[in-house]
Amino acid sequence: MSLINDMLRDLEARRATEQRVPAGLLHATGHAAPARSPRRLLLIALTLTLLLLAAAVAWLTWQRYSTPAPAVAMAPAIAPVPALPPTSTPAPDPVADGSAPAVTETPAPAAVEPPPMAAPAPDVAPVASVAVATPPPEAAPPVVIRPAAEPVPRPAARPASAPVAVEKTVRPPTPQLQAETEYQRGVNALRGGNQAAAETALRTALRLDGEHLLARETLAAVLLGAGRLIEADEVLEQGRRQFARNPTLALLLARLRVEQGQTGAAVTILEQTLHAATARADYLAFLAALYQRELRYEESIESYGRALALQPQQASWWVGMGISLENAGRRADAVKAYEQAAAGALPPQLQDHVRNRLKALE
Repeated sequence: MSLINDMLRDLEARRATEQRVPAGLLHATGHAAPARSPRRLLLIALTLTLLLLAAAVAWLTWQRYSTPAPAVAMAPAIAPVPALPPTSTPAPDPVADGSAPAVTETPAPAAVEPPPMAAPAPDVAPVASVAVATPPPEAAPPVVIRPAAEPVPRPAARPASAPVAVEKTVRPPTPQLQAETEYQRGVNALRGGNQAAAETALRTALRLDGEHLLARETLAAVLLGAGRLIEADEVLEQGRRQFARNPTLALLLARLRVEQGQTGAAVTILEQTLHAATARADYLAFLAALYQRELRYEESIESYGRALALQPQQASWWVGMGISLENAGRRADAVKAYEQAAAGALPPQLQDHVRNRLKALE
């Protein structure tokens, strides 16, 4: 009976302790009260050790087969162990009774069954009451919502009427262009009657471009008109070295030789360039007149004929043809040539000469 009474008193003391002490500290204080027997203390310590081992095994099993938890979540190790249910007939304490050895009479801990370990509850409520600060589980990276990129503004279209800047590279005029400008200036000066300004401009043009043929011809004509034969000869000879087959230069130089009294030299100059002047009536008529001075009538008749074939309205050339025909003894042909000349426009002096020759040949 004494053992039963002791157990009842122990249960009443344990219930009173459970009402005063928090659940988490129940086992730390509730079993330390009875200090009557060392064997009883050993039994209680063994029971607690078994409970802790069972809790540790449960914890490891749960850690292995469940979702990984934070490393510091060790709260289940100190979770409260359910108290022994009160029984109306407590088991006798063999140590206190002294009737059996303490080793063979230790089935009492088997009455305390640990909580089932197979399926731990997903909601671990006791963890929230632990004072240890546990870091939250690794959260998913926050979703960063970036604002839509603003459209790049396009440059405003240039109005169709807006002027477009065009860079122009100003190139200095070439010597040929400058020579042409000076030549035009000289021609304008001649038209204005200013021969001095014309000569200066024409010489400048030749200095810039020695192959400017028109500037050379015009300058030679100006010099010939002014009677400056030596200067005109120099200009023309230099041109003939550059333009050996130019009919105009040859014609000017031939006239200069005639002015110098060198009719034979003039004929030679014209004959040398005759192949390049077959279509120039003035060239052929001038050569025919030189043939006539040289008394080369047949050649004169031929050259006049070629010139009149190109320009038959030239009355003065018909006069020259009549003279060469008359001197060649071809009187009938001469009369016809004079009649052609009389039908055209002749200066008064030539008109008198034609009338006299017609009377003489009738």
